[in-house]
Amino acid sequence: MGSCMYGQELPEVIPPSPTVANLMQFEEVPVSHYTGQPNISIPIYSKSINSELGINLALSYNTQGVKINNRSGWVGTGWSLEAGGVISRTVRGIADEKKLGEVFNGPITDIGVFHNNDFWDYETLDDYNKKKFHWRANGGDNKYDYESDLFQFNALGLTGRFVIIKENGVLVPKLLTKNQNIKIAIDYGTASNSFELNSFTLTDTKGNIYIFDKKEILSSEPFIAIQKFNGDQTISGQNSDVTTTNAWYLSKIETSNGNELVRFEYQEIEEDYIVSIDRTYNEITYISTPIINGTIKENEYNASILKPEKVISYYRSVGDTQKLQKIIFRDNITIEFLATSSNPETGGAALSHILIKDSNGNENKRYSFNYDQLIADRLWLTSIDEKVGLLTNPYILEYIDKNELPSFDSISDAWGYNEGMSNVVVNSSCNVGNPFDKDAIQKGLLSKIIYPTGGVKEFEFEHNRITYQSKTGILSAPGNEDPKAVHLSDVYYQENNPDNWVLGSTSSFPTFNNNTSSGPESFTINQATEVIFNVNNFNIDISGCAVGDSEESILFNSKIEIVGTGLSTYHHNIRLDNLTQDQLVLNLAAGTYEVSLLVLNTCPDISFNLCYNERTYTTHVSRFVYGGGVRIKEIRFNDNNTATIPSRKISYDYTDTTDDTMSSGGIDGDLEGLLKEYNVETERYIFNGPRSDGYHPYNMAGRDIHYTVRTEALNVELTQGNYVGYKTVNVSEEDNGFTRYTFTSPQDYASPSDVFVYPFKPAPNIDFKRGLLLKKQIFEHNNQPYPSGSEPPGKLIETENTYTFIEEIITPSYTLFNRENCIWVQFYNSFDSYIAKIVQNEPPCDESGGCITGLDNCYDAITPVESDLNLLFYFEESPVESGWAQLTQTKTTNYFYDDQDNQTSIESRQTFEYNDDNFQISKQHSYVYELGIEQDYLTEYYYPVGTTLSSNTIVIRQALEGLNKINEVLETVSYKNTVKLSQTNTIYNEFATNQVLPQDVQVSKGSAALESRIEFKRYDTYGNPLEVSKVDGIPISYIWGYDNMYPVAKLVGVSFSEIEQLMGNDFNAGIGGLTTGPSGQINILKSNFLNAQISTYEYDTMVGITKMTDARGYFMTYHYDEFNRLKHVKDEDGNILSENEYNYKNQY
Repeated sequence: MGSCMYGQELPEVIPPSPTVANLMQFEEVPVSHYTGQPNISIPIYSKSINSELGINLALSYNTQGVKINNRSGWVGTGWSLEAGGVISRTVRGIADEKKLGEVFNGPITDIGVFHNNDFWDYETLDDYNKKKFHWRANGGDNKYDYESDLFQFNALGLTGRFVIIKENGVLVPKLLTKNQNIKIAIDYGTASNSFELNSFTLTDTKGNIYIFDKKEILSSEPFIAIQKFNGDQTISGQNSDVTTTNAWYLSKIETSNGNELVRFEYQEIEEDYIVSIDRTYNEITYISTPIINGTIKENEYNASILKPEKVISYYRSVGDTQKLQKIIFRDNITIEFLATSSNPETGGAALSHILIKDSNGNENKRYSFNYDQLIADRLWLTSIDEKVGLLTNPYILEYIDKNELPSFDSISDAWGYNEGMSNVVVNSSCNVGNPFDKDAIQKGLLSKIIYPTGGVKEFEFEHNRITYQSKTGILSAPGNEDPKAVHLSDVYYQENNPDNWVLGSTSSFPTFNNNTSSGPESFTINQATEVIFNVNNFNIDISGCAVGDSEESILFNSKIEIVGTGLSTYHHNIRLDNLTQDQLVLNLAAGTYEVSLLVLNTCPDISFNLCYNERTYTTHVSRFVYGGGVRIKEIRFNDNNTATIPSRKISYDYTDTTDDTMSSGGIDGDLEGLLKEYNVETERYIFNGPRSDGYHPYNMAGRDIHYTVRTEALNVELTQGNYVGYKTVNVSEEDNGFTRYTFTSPQDYASPSDVFVYPFKPAPNIDFKRGLLLKKQIFEHNNQPYPSGSEPPGKLIETENTYTFIEEIITPSYTLFNRENCIWVQFYNSFDSYIAKIVQNEPPCDESGGCITGLDNCYDAITPVESDLNLLFYFEESPVESGWAQLTQTKTTNYFYDDQDNQTSIESRQTFEYNDDNFQISKQHSYVYELGIEQDYLTEYYYPVGTTLSSNTIVIRQALEGLNKINEVLETVSYKNTVKLSQTNTIYNEFATNQVLPQDVQVSKGSAALESRIEFKRYDTYGNPLEVSKVDGIPISYIWGYDNMYPVAKLVGVSFSEIEQLMGNDFNAGIGGLTTGPSGQINILKSNFLNAQISTYEYDTMVGITKMTDARGYFMTYHYDEFNRLKHVKDEDGNILSENEYNYKNQY
């Protein structure tokens, strides 16, 4: 059905003639050029629910599904079902509504920000209470939350993010996304100030109401395994479930006056799976004097005070997830979703069938989903069968070596994908292996869709290539300059891109043995390079050592030493107790080196073999590294699955325009620290030896202890949901020119580098500035060579965009830092005890009593502030901000060439200003040249909010704002060079409660007075027009049927009140159309309104219009095949007027 258009012309409410059904089309694949991600989707079903909204059911594919630790949903690896809507939450720290004392599997000892006024009033707290807040935010009983949770909504094209703040004791949602002003209301528990989030109601800018009240409540059970430096292991977290609601699903959509348009029902499917696994390793690199032997780590107390040697943690997610069960339209057409309990990844369900049923409950068609789920415990969608009776149209899905994609928690590359960079180079036999498998990352990716039409789409992906990283050393931008991603040195690219080197032959040393031959052994390299050492056949025998000599202490005092000789001053030691991996990679300058084994103890027998291999670098430098997942390289369209030459091919090139050895890809992060590795300096009291020495007071002293911490947290900020963003992308088709897209990227807007170095300051909200189209250029040629850094020849069109950024702080939020340099903190559990110096954690000492006298703290009781250097914990402000990228100018230049290839051009441009209340355009200037002179055409738009010309009463404007119909254009005024051309006012009226719709359209030309042109006299309860007319013109009335979804009659020359006198008040055709036959409703209308022009329409609600009869009685019928596709159109004599054939190929 066409939507109602309120302008100078009468509204188009009669449906246009149907076109070929598009569900089976072999269509274009849209691509996010900035991220290189194709939007691959398979449409399932589409249906309008009113003149503005429709349900579009589809499957969507995402390449991130092949990340090693990603879990698939209920439609298989990489795929998701787009239907309905959801509000999801990212809990930051503690769920905001968590209240102290609530019980699940034990009392909750954490406090969310809704229940902590000190969070909202933090800036007004005195210094003492701020420090107390910091202490409690760091952990322990009654832990404080200090970050607001983030919420995201997605439903029928509405997308956005928001937070919830507390204002005067009331919860208030605040939008972070400024592309549309969605109204959000929260239903939350007020009894005992529980603040439990029950449901959300969103209202779009057309007044449609979305209700999200189907909660998904999941329990997360943490598992934390700790290995201390003395070898003791502890496991914690079991039975410490944290239960939260992290999703609220869409249950129905209503009109502004409360009429239901569509309803969603859900089924509960239990899931139980491991969410993710994190590993952290702490290596002690320094302990201050006196010198302590390696047995210090064996002391139980010391091991409890030191950071753990290893920590492995994960969450087990358990609960009843909400999966769609049924969509019910107001005409009683339904979509049903059937599931089978056979998802190997989550222990939950896989979608097995989608059934589409007519209003009588009869099955019209079904989609069956077929899976392969025996490969690496993953769920793979292999085909979808569209079935009608005994007929089947299959979609066949093919993947690249899906059986070779490793299972959950397998070894991955630094970005979480199937490894390629990390393969062993020198194996235990000192043989050279493959240094880099470029194809590894493609395992499991979708490669082909074979459509029921017979056409085939092929997808070729490749590694992302990264040249630019956030600028190292810029902690904060000087002046107003934004930090930018920059390219690195050639040496970095040589060392980290395997395209830039080859491996030579492997060399071996004689066996190292501290009792026979410990070196030194020498080797020489001819150029600065990376040298890979492999240690194998390692053996230690301590049978000849004293009882107190442990293997750990001996290895602590043993090392491999590599020393440069001659001109080189290189010196590197590897302590044997830190030799946690067989392979060592060192970057060495050209020169000669000696390798020795040094063992302090004389009793053990230590031996091993050592071999090495050096890289030889190529003269050509590829100035990029591989990483960050994949991007699309080519999309090929084939007529059938056996075609060897594609009928169409689209290629994507991401090369930097300034240097063809570089990629335009950049990350907001540090390529040199993808996995976080950093140094931490602490101060602690520890004993000088093992417990066998006794816990004597003189054995305990304060020590500086330094660690190197390695954790599997990726040190990169996402951009548009991906790791890599591209500055320039060329999209080409063979013999059809190409288009170049230029975007804002990390090269323009990047985080300061202190976001990526310890202690990792919070990242600013800048991603809304990235991925914006700056320039689009269309070139005539794609095969003419041109120098690197210059513009290609044959430019036809260039469009340039300019943006302005609007930022606003929405709510406070903080990042907590632990300085770890207060030596006294280990003796206290609470802030009050710390201040009062009441020891709670006395070290275990012998009969001599306390180990330490004069216990203190780092708090100055006289000034009552901590010095900057002695801060226990401190906050960095990281407020939640909204960001709005306003397109303020678009300039378009068209280029023309004569026979001698001389270029001329014509330029036009548009500028835009915006309404701050609804984020819509308020003024648009269009500058064009007419007869060589630039003319300024200005159009002004006025809305219910912001500046208005007052054509509508304040009561009506407030009513529109209350319904959130804030994008309705009330007045439009046009000018040419400040001379007024025209004005259009749309006057609204509240026809019924919460039904505010256009009543009158007024138009003027130049400075003439406004005149009414169109009157809307009446609407039905769904907002469908019942009677309209041009002023002083004849009335036009509409009768609606099929539950008020489709117009079934148009009567010209008849008012709706006349129809009511004949057919009854508020007459409509009910759940069907008008009745036919001699005594039918159509005949009654025609026989009573002899002078009227009456057209009628009949439908099959599953497919669309089936018969259209005009005012002369001439009719056409529309016929469909079993799959609901238009087959042919016939006239009243049965003659075929048009016919569609489905030849199963080339339907692009």
